[in-house]
Amino acid sequence: MVFGHYIQDPAHVQAHSSYATQHAYISVPNVELSPICSPKFRSGPPSEQAQVASEFLNKIIKISKVLSLTDLCIEPSKAVWVLYADVLCLSYDGNVLDASLLALVSALLDLQLPKVTYSEGIVRALADEPVTRLTLYRIPVSTTLSLLAKRLLSDPSDAEESLADEQVTVTIDERGRLCHIWKVGGGSNTATPDVLKECIQRARARYGDVKGMVERAFKERRVVFVASVGDETEMDT
Repeated sequence: MVFGHYIQDPAHVQAHSSYATQHAYISVPNVELSPICSPKFRSGPPSEQAQVASEFLNKIIKISKVLSLTDLCIEPSKAVWVLYADVLCLSYDGNVLDASLLALVSALLDLQLPKVTYSEGIVRALADEPVTRLTLYRIPVSTTLSLLAKRLLSDPSDAEESLADEQVTVTIDERGRLCHIWKVGGGSNTATPDVLKECIQRARARYGDVKGMVERAFKERRVVFVASVGDETEMDT
């Protein structure tokens, strides 16, 4: 996972938008599936699967309201932070959506922005000041299940995905609230309401396991999980 950021004058982003002068933005995350991760992919323009994964990440980050973009504003109408994310897959065997979202959220948790000042059109980093971390207002985690012969398979492999009648990706936040359901495929064995309920239950049950894994990865660091604005829970790991 590669995460980049830089400072940009919002006038260069949307010259005639009052919204752009007050808010930063996160670009559409780029998911790269190259021949290095699997021989099924080719060099060149992004594959359809990579584009679908990028759109999935973009939608989850926006509809879940993971960040408050005003937090990335340095000086209203003058300068904002702009975030870019590249997800690089090193070894592919299916279920790229769950892995990509986990990588993106972990990168946001780990992202450090230097303290800066703005004066007369110039942004200066304060080398002696401590860096700041972003506050995430929701922590989305996705769980993908494949429906194969009327049975649900968790964390499907590439082979299982190719044989599945339908694939369902359920995204849950830290309070167990449903953020999004992403479905691919369907037909005679399409997921029924009861099947979708089971998918949601499994996603909620899995959230704790994923959170524990992230906590262990961030041991000896201070990570802040924020359930909603003004309701913070600090976690020392």
